[in-house]
Amino acid sequence: RSFQVSGFSEMPPHPEVHGRPLILSNMLLPALTAGKRFSAVTARLRAMQALIAAEQYRRQYGKWPEQLENLPEDPFTSEPLRYHYGECVYTHKVATWDEESRSWRVESELRTAPGVQVWSLGPDKIDDRGLQRAEQEDGRRSDDIRALLRLNLQQP
Repeated sequence: RSFQVSGFSEMPPHPEVHGRPLILSNMLLPALTAGKRFSAVTARLRAMQALIAAEQYRRQYGKWPEQLENLPEDPFTSEPLRYHYGECVYTHKVATWDEESRSWRVESELRTAPGVQVWSLGPDKIDDRGLQRAEQEDGRRSDDIRALLRLNLQQP
């Protein structure tokens, strides 16, 4: 239970609360969430930096690297981020208007395309190959954090 007060002296007597109020846990829980969010932002930034390094390699050598050396550290695992060049899976969303219900319906489907991707394993530390989907085949939600660059291989 939380109380909207500026100090402890303003805490109202509350007959439903037995024992001490959970002040400490109410203060710590937002900090834990903020820590995960900060790590997620850090992972996204590092993944983008690694994609920039891959682009610099392409400009220098005329081709994308098969492996990228010196990948930044994954803030969730303290291991290097993951890198892949080749066919990458991504979610394609299509919005269609349903005349009967008079509303938009958004459908998602997985597609593959040539690309370069760098990803973090995310808070669950399970490698989902960079995917972020509402639900995996095993029922859990994937939470990898990735930067993906889809490639148009027809361009010189």
